[in-house]
Amino acid sequence: MGFSTSVVGTQLPAYGAYTASKGAVEAITLILARELRGRDVTVNTVAPGPTATGLFLEGKTPEQVDALAKAPALERLGAPEDIAEVVAFLTGPEGHWANGQILRANGGLAVLASPRTRTRTRTRTRHAQRQRLPPAVRRTPTRAGPRPA
Repeated sequence: MGFSTSVVGTQLPAYGAYTASKGAVEAITLILARELRGRDVTVNTVAPGPTATGLFLEGKTPEQVDALAKAPALERLGAPEDIAEVVAFLTGPEGHWANGQILRANGGLAVLASPRTRTRTRTRTRHAQRQRLPPAVRRTPTRAGPRPA
């Protein structure tokens, strides 16, 4: 069982190093799940969102805590028990079929799209932006320079 963070999904500024370290945990989860195939071993990671623990609350103003509590779709901070129940499920017999999963237990705070979905979205966005440009500007330059008109 690995532990990551939902900050990987929210991609908040100023959390680069922390997010990178947790991204590594998520990557090793996927790799180990494949490397341990055939051994009846499951490898999963839980990525909690804002959870009301002493460490999380330390140094935050009541206004900051209130704003963080309203961010998830469930509009509350998670409780340590919420995360413990997810871990109990994944490590117990009921969760045995789950393998190679990153479970973002965050009350709906971060929904991370697959890389393929993000690529399709970016492509559609670029295409839509080009369609709104005047015809003379629509052409996209290549590495060798602009295409001839």
